[in-house]
Amino acid sequence: MHQADALGLSERTLNRKFQELTHEPPQSFLMRRRVEHARTLLESTTQPIKTIARAAGYEDESSFGKAFRKLTLMSPQTYRARRMERAV
Repeated sequence: MHQADALGLSERTLNRKFQELTHEPPQSFLMRRRVEHARTLLESTTQPIKTIARAAGYEDESSFGKAFRKLTLMSPQTYRARRMERAV
């Protein structure tokens, strides 16, 4: 069963209501939350990027890298390296 069906709404209505509440489309919200989670893991663990990608909900490292770069303007590897430089 689809989430919209479970709520008794059409998918379009659910998306519109979600956007009214969050001020962003559901896919953008989800991508932003996943990347935020990945950023936390990159900062606080030494887990491989592939493991972090999966933990953030991405099936492959390539999709994760594209989403991460779209929101942070840098690769996960660069992000981790810069965070490590600042910590020293």
